[in-house]
Amino acid sequence: MNQVERARIIVMIDKLEKEKRSREFKLSGMRSDNMAAWNTYGSELCAGGMEADERKIEEEIEDLRRKIVYLKDNLRDDKEPKADLVLLESQIKGLDDEIQSRQTQKEALQDNWVWASFLYKVCSGEQQ
Repeated sequence: MNQVERARIIVMIDKLEKEKRSREFKLSGMRSDNMAAWNTYGSELCAGGMEADERKIEEEIEDLRRKIVYLKDNLRDDKEPKADLVLLESQIKGLDDEIQSRQTQKEALQDNWVWASFLYKVCSGEQQ
């Protein structure tokens, strides 16, 4: 990884960390507001909606956290992004090819099963 790529990663980490802090602050405020509203209005509120809103922000925070960790790990490991991308694309292509081959084998076996089933029914007198 060259210096420009490292700098871009550092800038992105900083941006993501700021966004994460902003979301955490928003979540904290939302929880306080929700708790106050619940204490005031109780069961008249839709607690499920409040929890869903909180959960959505929690998921956003977790997504940001995972991105930050991923970028920091790659910065530390000094990986070559393009090389990793090419390798992963190649592995995916290999798996796609293997899946297609297996699907073809499965279809051939299913076809043989249909014919064997037909023969069995004829021999057992089930098929007339």
